[in-house]
Amino acid sequence: MADTKTKTQDKPAAAAGMGLAAVPWTVGGGLAATWLESVTRMNGEWAGFIAGRLKSDAEAQHQIFACGSPLEAQMLSVRFMQRAVDDYLTEAARIAAVGMRVAQDAETRA
Repeated sequence: MADTKTKTQDKPAAAAGMGLAAVPWTVGGGLAATWLESVTRMNGEWAGFIAGRLKSDAEAQHQIFACGSPLEAQMLSVRFMQRAVDDYLTEAARIAAVGMRVAQDAETRA
């Protein structure tokens, strides 16, 4: 006969995860506001980056599809990859800077 009991072993881990998610709201109003502002800043930065990358990706695809030779397609692909790597490195630095500002704001508000 199959075991019909529900597993309760996973519930404590899930509860702990929910508890961690609530930490900013339980510490104090200043920290909660800082946390919410920070998440909003980081999400805005990331959304703007992704929008720009999607536009660049589409433009690169159009150029590759419209090119006249395999060599030209390869050159366009290399330029695309170089630009993508540069863009992601630059964005990582921006996100790190936002994170630093967030930490400084949290320290002053705490």
